[in-house]
Amino acid sequence: MITLPTQQTPIKTFLIITTAVLVVIMAGISLVYIATPRNQFTVNLAFLGWLGWTTLATSTLCITAKYNKECTLIFLSFFLFGFFSKAYLEPASDQVHHLYRTYEKCRDIDTGERLNRGLWQYSMNSLFLCQDDKIIKNPEKKLLYIDILHGLFIAFASTILYSLSKNSGLPARWSLLSIIIAFFFMGTDKFSYFRYYSYGPSFTSICIYWTWIATF
Repeated sequence: MITLPTQQTPIKTFLIITTAVLVVIMAGISLVYIATPRNQFTVNLAFLGWLGWTTLATSTLCITAKYNKECTLIFLSFFLFGFFSKAYLEPASDQVHHLYRTYEKCRDIDTGERLNRGLWQYSMNSLFLCQDDKIIKNPEKKLLYIDILHGLFIAFASTILYSLSKNSGLPARWSLLSIIIAFFFMGTDKFSYFRYYSYGPSFTSICIYWTWIATF
């Protein structure tokens, strides 16, 4: 387990406490969703989305505090990489299928119809894809939002993986190489894990997993 410094700055202490509170809230909501019969417990979809993104951001800031300059550069670089490389979607069925499934999950979560099946991923996606009806009517804006969403997930995942590598004792160059290996070899060619599963719950799951092992 990583030993935290004996003296924490006020900002770091605030981030740790805030993240702990947010994680407890998320865990509580997840447990209630699992245990409650259908349609008997619902939480506003936008609230869940903001809660998910805020928790991801504060937990990332906590584990990257020792390498904030490096991680800021990595975050921005891989956001641009994800934004411009775009999610891999086989035209034309994938765009329709994945977006339909996202809208369907947003509706299900909002009504409590399906419990804890991609609860946080789809709630976080909803802030980009399900909140504004105008987006649905504007294909170009919808594609732009998809690219931003993909860039954010790539940026968070790469930054967390870099921190995990650094916390494991690897030097900066090998930590960077660990990101490159993961992103370019976890899948084949364009049909790769990190480009194809931007819509799916596995993205937030792997961020949670890497964050956990980076901390302990």
